Amino acid sequence: MSRIESKNELLKDMIAMVLLIAAADPLHNVSSAAYRIARIVLRKNLMRIQAVYLLNSTEKLSDCALELARNMIEDTISLSYILSDPVSVEATAESFFSVQACTG
Repeated sequence: MSRIESKNELLKDMIAMVLLIAAADPLHNVSSAAYRIARIVLRKNLMRIQAVYLLNSTEKLSDCALELARNMIEDTISLSYILSDPVSVEATAESFFSVQACTG
């Protein structure tokens, strides 16, 4: 099995796990801003993981897969920052939405 094939097997397993988490949505009735951001990151990254899997199947497109992986890391860092101070999670999350509204 080549390196690309073994990585794609790992990606397939990750996609299956994320699909289960996304489908379960155990806190669907929670209106917390931090939880909304976490759900957005999860769903956005699910599509990115699937794209990385497809792009990684072709060696010429593997650079695009790397860029998508970098974007997922940035989202994870943003989410980690929001959750870093348990006292002000909601205020930080609301601030995040305000910045997104101004820039996006």
